[in-house]
Amino acid sequence: MLTVPGNIATARLTLKRIRPGDAPGIFDAYSSRPEVARYMTFPVARVIADTQAFVDWAVAAWEERHSYQFTIRSDGDRIIGGCGLDQVIQGADRHFSFGYCLSPSEWNVGYGTEVAAAFRTWFESAEGVYRLSATVDVGNPASSRVLEKAGYAFEGVLRRWAIHPNVSREPRDVRMYAVVR
Repeated sequence: MLTVPGNIATARLTLKRIRPGDAPGIFDAYSSRPEVARYMTFPVARVIADTQAFVDWAVAAWEERHSYQFTIRSDGDRIIGGCGLDQVIQGADRHFSFGYCLSPSEWNVGYGTEVAAAFRTWFESAEGVYRLSATVDVGNPASSRVLEKAGYAFEGVLRRWAIHPNVSREPRDVRMYAVVR
C-alpha cells in the first residue's frame, strides 16, 4: 500500500500534514493574499471561514487517500506556504500531480525548488507510482523556472486546461512538467 508521509523534511523546511487548527496560519501566510492566489485554482480567501473550509476538506481528503495537503513551515514551525499531492488514477495507472504556493515574503529564496525537489525524492521511492506532474499557468514563468531547477521535464502546453479564477473565468493554457519512471 502506498504511503504518503505526514511530514517531509528538507534542508530548511518541513512539509507538515494539514491539521484542523492550521487555518489562521494559512490565511495569514497565503490564502488571503491576491498576489499568491493569482495563478492558483482557488479564489482568494476573503474571510478565515473560507480557509477553514479548505482545511476541513484537506483533512477529510487525506483520510480518503486521494489528496495530501501540507503546510510549508520554517523558522521553528512558522507557516510560510502550502503544497499538496493529488492522486490521479486512470485505469491501472497511478500518478500524482502537485502544486505549491508561498507567502510573498518567502519568494526568491529557493523554497519553491526545495519543495518540488522534496516531492521528487518522495516520488522516486513511491512504489507503484509512475508519474509526478505539475502544471504552471503560461503567465507564470517564475514557477516554470522552479520546476526546471528541480529537474522536471517540460512536456508541452495544454490548451485551455485550468481555470485560475483570480485571472480569468475562462480556462487558461498551462505548461506541463513531469518526472516519470
